Amino acid sequence: MSLGSNTVFLMEDGTVRTVGANDYGQCGTGNTTNPQLSLYTPNISSIKQISCGYSNTVFLMEDGTVRTVGRNDYGQCGTGNTTNPQLSLYTPNISGVKQISCGVKHTVFLMEDGTVRTVGLNGNGECVTGNTTSPQLTLQTPNISGVKQISCGANYNVFLMEDGTVRTAGYNGNGQCGTGNTAESQLALYNPNISGVKQISCGGNHTVFLMEDGTVRTVGYNVYGQCGTGNISSAQLTLYTPNISGVKQISCGAYHTVFIMEDGTVRTVGYNGDGECGTGNTTSPQLTLHTPNISGVKQVTCGYYHTVFLMEDGTVRTVGNNNSGRCATGNTTNPQLTLYTPNISGVKLLFECILEEIIKYLIQDGTDIKTLGSTGLVNLGTTITEDLFLNNGFDDITIIKGTSDSIIPMADNGTVGTGKVYSATIPKNLFRSISGIDINNN
Repeated sequence: MSLGSNTVFLMEDGTVRTVGANDYGQCGTGNTTNPQLSLYTPNISSIKQISCGYSNTVFLMEDGTVRTVGRNDYGQCGTGNTTNPQLSLYTPNISGVKQISCGVKHTVFLMEDGTVRTVGLNGNGECVTGNTTSPQLTLQTPNISGVKQISCGANYNVFLMEDGTVRTAGYNGNGQCGTGNTAESQLALYNPNISGVKQISCGGNHTVFLMEDGTVRTVGYNVYGQCGTGNISSAQLTLYTPNISGVKQISCGAYHTVFIMEDGTVRTVGYNGDGECGTGNTTSPQLTLHTPNISGVKQVTCGYYHTVFLMEDGTVRTVGNNNSGRCATGNTTNPQLTLYTPNISGVKLLFECILEEIIKYLIQDGTDIKTLGSTGLVNLGTTITEDLFLNNGFDDITIIKGTSDSIIPMADNGTVGTGKVYSATIPKNLFRSISGIDINNN
């Protein structure tokens, strides 16, 4: 699911459901009837990922192409013009896309080869052109490669690199690019002094890094304590380490931050004027880490002023601002202070401005070696080789050296052995996270 002023759910069958603000047709209804209070099913399928900007929606398809709809006043839908709104699903001239992320009025595409493409508003260099020429109506190719994950803030971008470092560009008036200053526009790609990063998430103007060790680092706008410092300041210019560990996933709203813990509970901090921190009230700011009364959470994503939790059973819970029906309550009663359970199930993933992708795995089924494709298990033959791993999602075969619960274990000397599936539960060590989503318990 992806959240902006509307909410979009990605279903197990590759279709989507939309609800909430639709003033620019961002719900894919083909009209601007607003709000969209009932769950709507746009005529689109085979979707891999979704990202919502302020009033537009971008869909990444299974074949690596994209579809866009909604607000397009800066060409953020990739149409090559500023015809606004874009009411019918549009197919920009781009393919080989791995991940998508939307800012307020710009869009960034991560390509399969680790490069990126950008389009839309560029007044602060958010399209990473090295200038502020805006709008950027043609797809731009910034001078960056080796990118693992992308996340867009309102008017800036953070890129997680393959080596666990990050690069930033765009609006920096609150230090959200990690430069240590508030120089307004960071036009050149900046390399903050941080490494060992597992996942990134951008709020409106603050940035949160999930580290490999389960701790977090924060920087940027902190007027509501969204950086987890326990106080408020106009800008947190140095990387801060909140007193929290055992974090599994992070998600930022405009001014609040939510952490999923390894045990399936959550912690929240920051702006709570609409109850988006799940406190049951609108006391704001929420300066101390709050623990909402919810568990069994698989994933979380934040909208501007609301929060949605994906549960282990494929249902969802919503809380916070609901003035356009974005909490899927079927009404505009606002705020939604208690956790609400919309009438929807079979939800596959929640998407915001982060990639949530599960790396492929290999299974030995009798004498056949299989991997998970878009339509189910795909047979790769019967011979186990190193290339079989390396060509099917494993960057390094050392990650699957033999343990008792490996599906296809490897010997310590690096030779490939044979093995069998021990249970229907996929062992933890068979997964790689290329984006920071910890799917060990899935």
